[in-house]
Amino acid sequence: MTLPFDNDTSRIVKKLAKRSLAAEKRRNLLICCTIAFAVALMTGLSFFAAAQKAKVERDIRGQYQVMILRSTQERVDSLAAQPEVERWGLSSTFPLSRYQDSVLSVLYADTNWMALGNKPAVEGQMPQGEHEILVDSAFLDYFHLPHETGQQIKLDLGCGEQTYMVTGILQTENLSRMFEIIVSKAFVTAYSDGTPEFEFRMCYRGGEQMDADHLKEDILTFLAAQEVPEQDIFFSSDYFNMEGFRNNAGGYALPAALVILLACGIVIYNIFYISVNGKVKEYGRLKVIGATPRQLRRIVRYESIYLFLLGIPAGLVIGSVIAFACLPAYWSWTDNSKVAVVILAMTGLMIFLSTDTPVRMAAKVSPIEAVRTSNYAREGRHVNSRRPHRRLTPSVLSKMNFERNGRKAAITLASLSLSGILLLTAATLYHSINFNSMAAKYMGDGGNYMISWQDAVDMEKIPEQALDNPLYDDLREQILALPDVDAITSYDAVTVEIDLPRKADTFIITAMRREQFSQQLPDNRIAAGTADYDALAEGNGILISDSSDHILSGYEYTPQIGDVLHLKTYGGQDMDLNVMGIVKEGSRDATGVLASLFILPEETLHKLYPEVKNFQMVWNVHAAQDSDVLRTQLFQIAENPALTIIARSDLTATLQTSFRELVRLVYLFTAFLFVFALVNLTNTLITNLLTRRQELGILQSVGMTRKQLSRMLSWECLRYISGALGATVILGSACGAVLILILNRLNVLGVPSYCFPMWELTAFVCALLIIHCLYILFAIRYMKQQSIAACIRAAG
Repeated sequence: MTLPFDNDTSRIVKKLAKRSLAAEKRRNLLICCTIAFAVALMTGLSFFAAAQKAKVERDIRGQYQVMILRSTQERVDSLAAQPEVERWGLSSTFPLSRYQDSVLSVLYADTNWMALGNKPAVEGQMPQGEHEILVDSAFLDYFHLPHETGQQIKLDLGCGEQTYMVTGILQTENLSRMFEIIVSKAFVTAYSDGTPEFEFRMCYRGGEQMDADHLKEDILTFLAAQEVPEQDIFFSSDYFNMEGFRNNAGGYALPAALVILLACGIVIYNIFYISVNGKVKEYGRLKVIGATPRQLRRIVRYESIYLFLLGIPAGLVIGSVIAFACLPAYWSWTDNSKVAVVILAMTGLMIFLSTDTPVRMAAKVSPIEAVRTSNYAREGRHVNSRRPHRRLTPSVLSKMNFERNGRKAAITLASLSLSGILLLTAATLYHSINFNSMAAKYMGDGGNYMISWQDAVDMEKIPEQALDNPLYDDLREQILALPDVDAITSYDAVTVEIDLPRKADTFIITAMRREQFSQQLPDNRIAAGTADYDALAEGNGILISDSSDHILSGYEYTPQIGDVLHLKTYGGQDMDLNVMGIVKEGSRDATGVLASLFILPEETLHKLYPEVKNFQMVWNVHAAQDSDVLRTQLFQIAENPALTIIARSDLTATLQTSFRELVRLVYLFTAFLFVFALVNLTNTLITNLLTRRQELGILQSVGMTRKQLSRMLSWECLRYISGALGATVILGSACGAVLILILNRLNVLGVPSYCFPMWELTAFVCALLIIHCLYILFAIRYMKQQSIAACIRAAG
């Protein structure tokens, strides 16, 4: 707006801004590339996160909503014919089997369930005959078998050793020795002596448009009309916890975008800062001929807006193409348009803030700057030294040049150090995580092998199986006789039916001896009540330990001290037990029996089933040193097919695989940040070189050789590199150590032990040294092309 009697100078200001842009093509290219790169990263991440969220929601909505257990073929046919059933699939699980030194998870899944359960792609055909199977590709890799259908394998899948033909291969990645085998419907029929029972999984018609509570109510009403017992009905926790999955999916986009904005802002600030600092004489001359501070501010602001508008479209297009190429089926113009507007606003705000200081610098330039011989001469602190002279070596000169503008040096170092600190922190975490310790936590008490028979029979038949317990004393002695075996810890368990508010269901209850109570349940794990062994035994008490995924909430039950639970046994003595203690949520997350939600004293277990003498369901084998030889020996000794052996090493391999993908993403993100730092460092070094041509020419004219000149430039670059490396090592190590300390106290990832990431640091150092070499080659080549006279005549 122009006030009365004021001249409208906006046209002149724009013309000066355009001429300034035309004169600094290298700066403009760096800024445009930085903006485009940042916008492309944020756009790609945000669009990909939105697509991933849509994919998660669609995958969950495409899965089953409810599962009906113990479904006969008659029930299956009846339910499948109902119009309320939109989609359905059948599955059936069998006891774990073994093949040599591996564990096989055996299940039946029809074609519908493969789609509903988002099973991996299948190469070949689904099994049809009784002796046809699908196998993991990892199974074939581990046993060095060809990836071919039609081959025959001898397996014991619970019906004795028989020959099975591979009709298809599941495309999976698995580093452990726990593999999946999918059998046919004919196998299920033969296994159950002609009376098969399935798990019927279904999607209710119109359920996607209903809220969770309404959908559950309609499903229960429908199944009640079909005379399906409520105890056979289980709702999908994934589907009805969809909101939690949606909130978690793509949650990394906003933090990543903020880090990208910070890195981009630092680069743009430094480039404009150097640019304004280099044009002080021009701004001084404009002040001499009458330019106002407001006009100078508008010149710099116009430049930043122009470059912003130039870099934004390229970034949006590149990021959109990358996101669309990754997940084309989940592209949404409506959602992505909203995200793009937010990204534009955030980027515009970032550019405004990052150029604010350079804009104010330009406005404060004094007219006296117009008469300086060099812009570079105004930089730095002027210190009166008492020394009559100093030795001017290339190293000393490089230090003086480095200290001329502390702010510029600090910003460049901060940009370069940010990626190094993030790299070192992430690498420290990855290398310090003790995956073996995490696996030991899941094993319960740190055993190397878990031997159990809980999967050998149905839940209701476990008490009957305990009468002929396969974990007997002679077997224990044979295992203890192995050279590397130190000890065996045993855990007693059995199954009962417990009445809960929504329905009664069968649960595994674990019994512990007096010493196990003190070891497994110290005071810091008790949320309420008591875990005193004698008090529980005398008062018919029970402990409840809900898992981190809130299994009990599915039964609409929140444990409270004083609750009375009715336990109905299978052939034993029914009892009412008092809830006398509640174990902290998730503090006993483990596998199998050790993750039991209900814990009793050993004496109470014998009251429930007085006829059972041996309740041992799990043995944890502790070895001084694990090896493939010990693994083979254990599988040979525990030859009873009812026994399942799970190795800690298999769990360790599974955990490593899952973490490796996450670390790759962090390393990729760090590489992107390093690109920003590289742009900033390149701009700083090249601008310093070009701005000081006159100064470098004078130094050569008074005797500095080209070798000394190259050494001085080399030392300047090394100061930036060494400063960034020092900050990376100090701050990155400190951040990594603090993170490990926090995780250690929280006991989230086992027991991590600090490990310095030497390989990642070496790679970072090598990248910095490569940049140093490239800069020196460029600087030497550039100075060779410039004559001394031309350098001295150059304006600063």
